[in-house]
Formats: sequence, structure tokens, C-alpha cells
Amino acid sequence: MAIRKQFPILKKGVFLNHAATCPISYATIEKMKAYCQEMAEPFAKHSLSLVKLIQETRQLLAELLGCQAETLALTPNTSTALSLVANSLNFKPGERVLIPRDEFPSNRYVWENLESKGIGCSFFDLPHDRPLTEVLAEQDLSNVRLISVSLVSYLTGKKIDLEAFGDFCKKRQIFSCIDGIQGVGTFSLKLESSNIDFFAGGGQKWLLGPLGCGYLYIRKELIKQLHVPLVGWTSVKDPGNFETKKLDFAEGAARFEPGLPNIISIAGLNASLNELKQIGWDFIFDRIQSHTSYLLEHLPTLISTQRDLGALVTVKQPHDSNLQHALEESQITVTIRGGLIRIAPHFYNSQEEIKQLVDILT
Repeated sequence: MAIRKQFPILKKGVFLNHAATCPISYATIEKMKAYCQEMAEPFAKHSLSLVKLIQETRQLLAELLGCQAETLALTPNTSTALSLVANSLNFKPGERVLIPRDEFPSNRYVWENLESKGIGCSFFDLPHDRPLTEVLAEQDLSNVRLISVSLVSYLTGKKIDLEAFGDFCKKRQIFSCIDGIQGVGTFSLKLESSNIDFFAGGGQKWLLGPLGCGYLYIRKELIKQLHVPLVGWTSVKDPGNFETKKLDFAEGAARFEPGLPNIISIAGLNASLNELKQIGWDFIFDRIQSHTSYLLEHLPTLISTQRDLGALVTVKQPHDSNLQHALEESQITVTIRGGLIRIAPHFYNSQEEIKQLVDILT
């Protein structure tokens, strides 16, 4: 596959760890370098092209997520996006946020941080072999204002039914929030028709983008109802008018973008999204599904299940003291943590590479 030549990491072994921090391509590196070089001149010299870059990146994300560009705010990372949600809702003392017990810290700490305001943070167990909504229906939902879950679990690879979760929350007048970073870029999404209220993510995993670029989707009807916790000169309708005496927020989710953004990271994400779009999202989704299906078929001691297939496959770590050495000898990169092995192949990985890992694990 010709595209493999565009990724330096692939010269150093077999990389099957895209659920962690991904490698970036030469095209992404070069675009970031170009924007760094532009900084030899003042911002004003290139302001129009930078605005265009931001608008294009927002549109590329909107196409991928299945939503309107105006419902997206660009953020430094997923944690910032979730923190914006936590601080934009006017929670009342005694209300609760409900999250799975084994959530990634980004989707725990932001809600636990509300406890000083009298907001409770409650946890529930989400078995990998049961649907989310079935488990939620068994929970005490009294005073629950918001439920926040991962689109794909970073531990087990469990993928939730996005539409069912959105409908569940809407019927009960509970806000729905998704940490989507482990799913976006691995299968098709249609946020606008899902009844999801908030959806946060970042570009440094399956989107093959750099660190420092995330995003927040807000359901269009909610945008004007929310408190804007971080405000800057770019949060308004006419950011170029420095003489205006009134705070007049931008119409869309851009009101949640305070001040100048991380242009270098946005340029990198823009390059990676354009590169992936050119390859073809449907092709990418099919390749990833083919790889994970192969792993599910050939590996024992699975934590992941076919019914809830995302892009991660997790297996129990075999009792083999030589496993780490064998992986290092074969130059295979996966995540081993807590007695589990997390395998995360991308579209450019070959079946031969994946079989190489399977042979070691079996």
C-alpha cells in the first residue's frame, strides 16, 4: 500500500497502538512546518489564510461527524471540551452526573470537579457484554442531570449504540455527553440525527493528527442556552471590531473558542483530515473493521465481542514472561496494562502484521 510510505513510524516496526497517541504522516509534518515558517512574520500578515484554515478544518470535521460546522468548537483537547460542557450547564446543588466506573480520567475528573459546587458524581458498572441503555434502565436516575460515556471504551473496545443512548436521555430530559475520541475515524457517524447533546474528541488517535487539537459538538438548539465559561475576543460575531462596547457572542459553537487558537496543531489536523478524506473514509472504515474482525476470530481470551465491535480489540494477557521480549524482538507496539493487551490497528496495517501479533499471542 503506497500510503504506508507516508508514515515514518512504519519504518521502525509494526504499530498497532492507535488507541494511544498516533504517528503522523510526512504530509502532516510538512504542513505544520509551513505554518511555523509563516510565524516569522506577524499574525496580521497571514490572518485571512489562517481564518480560512480554521473554517476548512471545522468543515472537514463536520463532514466526518455528520453535523453542521456551526455546531463545532475547536478546543486544545478532549479534556478541555468536556470541561467546557461541565462548566456551561447551570447545575443546581443536589443534581448528579452519571458515568461508567471504568471511564478514562478525562471523562471522570471533569465531573468529580463539580462536587465542590454540590453536584454529585455517581458511577455504574457497564459490563462489556450488555447494551448501555439496558444497564442505564436499571440505575437510579433521580436528580441525574447528565450522563457521560465513551463512544468506545478505552479498556475493552466496547462500542455503544449512539442513537439508542441519545434517545434514552432525551425521553428522560437528561443531557447526553460522549467522549468520542476512541471511535471517530473508525466508523461512520451521524451526530445531527442522534439526539446527542454534547460530543467531545481529539485528533491525536484515529485521525492521525498532532497533539493539541480537539473539538466539541453541541446540539444546535442548545448553543444559545448555555453559559460560555471561557470568553475571549474571538468569541463574538465580529472579532475584528475592537471598538465594540457590547459582548455579542458568535451565533454558533465558535463562541466557545476564546482568543487565538493553536494554529500549528489545527494545520496538522487539517492535513491529516484531508489526507484521510482523499484515501476515502469508507475504505478506511472497511479496512479497520476487517482487521478487528480477524483479531476477534483468531485470538483467545477476548474481552471484546463481535456485537459491540469498535476499533479496539482487547484480550487477557497470557501468563508468558517472555511476551514483552517477543513483542520487542518483533518490533510490535501495543498497549499492555492491568493484565490486558489492547490492540488497535489502522487501515494501513497489513494482515501479515496482524497475523504476526496473533502468532505471538497464541
